[in-house]
Amino acid sequence: MIFENILQVLKTPRGALVAILVWASALTVGAYGIEYGVGVKPCELCWYQRYIHWAIVAWAAVALSCPAVRPRWALWGAVALGVLGLGAGFYHVLVEHHVVTHGCGVERFYTLTADPAALTALLAEAPVPACDQPYKMFFLSLPSWNVLAMALVVLLAVGALYAKTLNRAVPVGYGRARAATQPTGRRPSQAKRGAKPLAKRR
Repeated sequence: MIFENILQVLKTPRGALVAILVWASALTVGAYGIEYGVGVKPCELCWYQRYIHWAIVAWAAVALSCPAVRPRWALWGAVALGVLGLGAGFYHVLVEHHVVTHGCGVERFYTLTADPAALTALLAEAPVPACDQPYKMFFLSLPSWNVLAMALVVLLAVGALYAKTLNRAVPVGYGRARAATQPTGRRPSQAKRGAKPLAKRR
């Protein structure tokens, strides 16, 4: 019963946006928890995915607090940001498995400076993590978890959009039943005048 009530709430635009806001906020807090609690520094591609999380939080907060934003456009905006996050996470997974190459880590900073001494001092001050060696948690890398997290954002928004479309659809036979119950617009006296008695018809 509780699960059904939660599903009914998530099918509404406001319920889906609240869930997306809470989920994206939890992702942001979790990312900083892993960085400062575990000591795992984010790479360049990780930062790009964090930016998308921030954008989702900001978009959902604005959509919920501003009445001028239509629920349909708010959900479509969440879908667009979720798909963008899916692409960023999937690209990071490809870099992780060396399907594509991306200049990230030490080689990234080596292209920014030609002075070996400056490069050594820079790396000693703030070590740069490599994009192809992400932190793993529960047998999956953080980019893989981000792909699943962004897929959930898209599913929440699309589910609310689909439910909103179904609610707008008119069931079969509804128009006929409504037409049968509505008056024809003619007064009873007019209807009686139009109908001739049986005796006169003969």
